[in-house]
Amino acid sequence: MYFSFSVPTLWREQKNHVDDCYFCSMNVVGINAKKLARYKYPDVSSVSKPVPRTDSDPLPICPGISVKNALRTSSSSLASNESDFVMEEKHLISQSELSDLIRDLNLSKQKAELLASRLQEWKHLDPKTHVTIYRNRNLAILPFFKKENDMCFCNDIQGLFDVMNTAYDRNEWRLFIDGSKYSLKAALLHIGNKKPSIPIAHAVQTKECYDTMRSILAKIKYNEHRWKICGDLKVIGLLVGMQSGFTKFCCFLCLWDSRAVDHHYVRKAWPSRTHYEPGKQNVSSVPLVNPQDVLLPPLHIKLGLIKNFVKALNREGPAFQYLIKLFPKLSYAKIKEGIFVGPDIRKLMAEAKFTKCLTLDEAAAWASFKSVTHNFLARMSLKIHFMHSHLHFFPPNLGDTSEEQGERLHQDIARIERRYQGFWDEGMMSDYCWTLIRETDPKQYKRLSSTSVHF
Repeated sequence: MYFSFSVPTLWREQKNHVDDCYFCSMNVVGINAKKLARYKYPDVSSVSKPVPRTDSDPLPICPGISVKNALRTSSSSLASNESDFVMEEKHLISQSELSDLIRDLNLSKQKAELLASRLQEWKHLDPKTHVTIYRNRNLAILPFFKKENDMCFCNDIQGLFDVMNTAYDRNEWRLFIDGSKYSLKAALLHIGNKKPSIPIAHAVQTKECYDTMRSILAKIKYNEHRWKICGDLKVIGLLVGMQSGFTKFCCFLCLWDSRAVDHHYVRKAWPSRTHYEPGKQNVSSVPLVNPQDVLLPPLHIKLGLIKNFVKALNREGPAFQYLIKLFPKLSYAKIKEGIFVGPDIRKLMAEAKFTKCLTLDEAAAWASFKSVTHNFLARMSLKIHFMHSHLHFFPPNLGDTSEEQGERLHQDIARIERRYQGFWDEGMMSDYCWTLIRETDPKQYKRLSSTSVHF
């Protein structure tokens, strides 16, 4: 056994509790963890403080044990104590690990540099890890973006993929164009949704019109890549040169007559469009893309079906009243117009009680779109027409080509738009692309980031 003190603390019976009692002489008022190191313990005659042991002090031996055995026991005990208190080697954060951590935390350049500086002060960084490198973290991606007027776009798609260490195959990507409240965006969505979306064009103070679409396609050199196109029906109509609005011949695939209500839900086969001549059959301009390269938007069609279904419900019926109770945070006006989003639809589909509130006609329409009758929905919309007459035009796996991933891109871009506060230029676009890269394997950590799709 190893002794830390040659003479331990000796306690004697105190003479009084005024100046000879160790405990009564201690003033512990105001003592905390910070002041404990500076606290002076009292010196009283009834207590002898311990004396630290030195190498010259003799080793106390228990009666019945020889000196040789005592030394052997002491050395083995000391070795075991040292092995028990062996500290693990401290892990120092490398540059790539720090960069991925900053990406997972979605930190700006200023906050990233602040985090790196604090970790360096606490000696958690590898000596080769730099702190100020995040001021120009997007410098390698910046040359592949260019801004003209109010539009920022990628002028070299192949180079952008190369700098992001990703192989490029145009057949694996589809072009998504859509507008939000503040901007109009064009992005490449991966077919299969296994890779993150890459924004390649960002325009402000512009509207969704034919001239804007033509300008975007020219800037990103669409004719060199010929991606598949996805978006809402308004954008698709502009790209194929169709006249805006619910016109007579509003379908870009066939000559479906939206005014012939008597033929809705009855006639499926309509004459196909063989040519797109401006000024005829509601074609206003020359098509910018091949109509056969268009991917119909399943998300918007699903939203349109739910909208038509809810608008056809009886406002005083139990089904509509159940919707009001099921979605208390939605206003009555939105429920009346059937304005729901994807999570709301999934929640409604999982409600078995909702089906019991439907009438026979409503239950048939809810169970299957093919059972929708002319008596239930008075007029067929363009979205329903695609489901009714062009079901073969949809790809086999709608999840791989859905525009839902593009709708999520709006939320991601909105965060970085707020960060740059109106300075929406090539710096913002390249900085967003920098956040899509990962330099280490995220699966090595116990807790994964919420952003699971990255390069």
